[in-house]
Amino acid sequence: MADKSFPERYRKKMPPEFIDGVNSMDTDEIKQKILEAESHIYEIENEKEFNIKLQQAKEDLKLMTQPIAESKGIETAKIKYCLYVLETRGISL
Repeated sequence: MADKSFPERYRKKMPPEFIDGVNSMDTDEIKQKILEAESHIYEIENEKEFNIKLQQAKEDLKLMTQPIAESKGIETAKIKYCLYVLETRGISL
């Protein structure tokens, strides 16, 4: 059966009844299921986009982590430059 190679990370998110139901559907019914799921995703993303509290939390998180990200970026650049200099000196990495 084709679903044996279906990734487990997705399979475990679905109830067995859904899997059984889809396996017994014809092609047009499966396409309809896809459209329904896409519609649900669209609605969820809209709700997420217009959720003021969520957007504010994202902005707050971004502001709080910005110094950390910048510091990490600087240190990463330093490491890359040191490795580059070693490599240009013929030192195998």
